[in-house]
Amino acid sequence: MNYKYAFILTTLAGLSTLLGSFLIFVKNKNKDITIVTTLSFAMGVMISVSLLDLLPSAYQLLNSFNNFPKILIIAIIMVIGILFGIIIDKYLPNESNNQLYRVGIMSMLAIIIHNIPEGMATFMTTTNNLKLGFYLAFTIALHNIPEDCIQSVMC
Repeated sequence: MNYKYAFILTTLAGLSTLLGSFLIFVKNKNKDITIVTTLSFAMGVMISVSLLDLLPSAYQLLNSFNNFPKILIIAIIMVIGILFGIIIDKYLPNESNNQLYRVGIMSMLAIIIHNIPEGMATFMTTTNNLKLGFYLAFTIALHNIPEDCIQSVMC
């Protein structure tokens, strides 16, 4: 097993988030262009990884459910994630004087919910297939850099 490499790649993919925060120290005249550019880049990386790699892999891994449609399982899991976001949005306070608190809590929850599965996926993939783990860690790093860049520019 490649536990050492899995830990290193997972750590590097997670720490790549810090690279985007260096934009705090750069004077930027037009924050809107930076936000749009980094969002587009992050979205492009994650859509391509999701559609070309993760969904086909998930479909193949669901072979143990022979009598149940695999696409339906994937759709159910996606709906659960959407419902979780709706529930968080509904129960978080939405007072006008508490908007900064609300945005901070929502950002914290979103980053936690987003990064824990990323780390788990990177670690587990690397322990099973070092080459695929490296590919996944690299794409997650490419996604994490603009993700934190957006957080830094918006603050």
